[in-house]
Amino acid sequence: MLVEVPKFSKPPEEAADLGERWISFLREGNRMSSVVLEEWATPELKKAIEELERLRGDEKMHRLYERRLLAVQLLATELQDSYQQGREKGLEEGPEKGLEKGREAGHRAGFVESVLFDLEIRFGEAALGLKARLEAMEDLASLRAIEKALAAGKDLETIGAMLDGEAGTSKL
Repeated sequence: MLVEVPKFSKPPEEAADLGERWISFLREGNRMSSVVLEEWATPELKKAIEELERLRGDEKMHRLYERRLLAVQLLATELQDSYQQGREKGLEEGPEKGLEKGREAGHRAGFVESVLFDLEIRFGEAALGLKARLEAMEDLASLRAIEKALAAGKDLETIGAMLDGEAGTSKL
């Protein structure tokens, strides 16, 4: 189902199902009354409302959110481009081989963006020194290992050592 949020004109109070409620929230979340939001209280919507409140009150988090949103939009464009390039090459080399390369490039780009975002959230500008080395990594397994290390709470020095010592290998 494709919905153009700006063209959705039903007032929030008239939203009949979960889909219409989400569209109303995406369109008017900042302006909706707390009564209406409480009536709709699904766990997912409550989490979105909490996130909206958190971002509204914290300028630094709001800027990070805006940067992340821009990064996600850029990633979507890059994924689309990677997919298209993979598809075109696949038509030349064979359907399965080209699509797989496009998917791999898209997955890699997604992991790189995710790890960069996690590094920036945890370590701020100190993490920017790892950006070029992280973007140069080709091995998806290594990127996954770094993402897991971040999730496990490893420090910036450990992540840097992983990039220095094992970039391009899958034995992180």
